[in-house]
Amino acid sequence: MIRKVIILRLIIILTFIGSMANAQEVEKDVLHNYFVLTRKIEQLKPIALAAKKLKLEDGNSYGEFHVVICGKAVEQLVEKKLMNPYLDLLLKNEIKVFACGFSLQKFNVKEEELPIGINVKENGILYAFQVQKKGFLSVSL
Repeated sequence: MIRKVIILRLIIILTFIGSMANAQEVEKDVLHNYFVLTRKIEQLKPIALAAKKLKLEDGNSYGEFHVVICGKAVEQLVEKKLMNPYLDLLLKNEIKVFACGFSLQKFNVKEEELPIGINVKENGILYAFQVQKKGFLSVSL
């Protein structure tokens, strides 16, 4: 009887250890994805620097980094002299950049006027919720 109890306890312990090892393996395979919703063009530089640092910290666990620009800031997206340094920095750090379609409409900015590399999400806030549901870590600036 005592022998059966000891064997049962050993089986439980080994099962627990095995499940912990599996949990650690699964965690290694998880990618860290990031999302920022911003209303200020000047925030793009610190966003790019944060993405660069996170990519170094995460190593193979680094996934994607998305930025949506919304509000009045979309008017500045068509100013090439202003935007080119930011876009170079964002693209260098493999950040996907989007403009909010509702903001473009509100401030009369045409999608075809946007620089190459900036895509449009019809509703930036909805997109924020959608990527959060996919597990993206997010912040709004």
